[in-house]
Amino acid sequence: MTQRFALIIASALTAFVLVLMLGVGLTVGARSVVEAQAATPVTAIQVAEQLVVPAPTAVKPQLSADQAAQLAMKLAPDARMTRTPELVNLQGTLAYEVVLNQGTIYVDANSGKVLFNSVSAPVAPTTPVRNRESESEHEGGHHD
Repeated sequence: MTQRFALIIASALTAFVLVLMLGVGLTVGARSVVEAQAATPVTAIQVAEQLVVPAPTAVKPQLSADQAAQLAMKLAPDARMTRTPELVNLQGTLAYEVVLNQGTIYVDANSGKVLFNSVSAPVAPTTPVRNRESESEHEGGHHD
């Protein structure tokens, strides 16, 4: 009878240890998944994309897509549009998303006000441009 009792105790302890190990393994695995998700960086563009949703089609804006494009192109005259301006809902405001090769500009579809501009400002040249006459005068040559 003692051998049978010892076998039952050993089986119960083995089952308990296996369940305990399984619980620890699941806890450690779940923790590493949560840590991996928390470590993933979120960019400003990803946050902005979550704030922009397509606008309802029943809403009629004051500005047209062409007018919004013209306003955006005034801010970035060297840029070119990569697609047709799209009507979106930007944090509760009806706006046109004007996507340019240099960034994105959001224009209020009713007031024409620029809500967001990610296009970088143009850089002015740092060296002066000379014409040929001024260069020849500096080199010692004279024109009569």
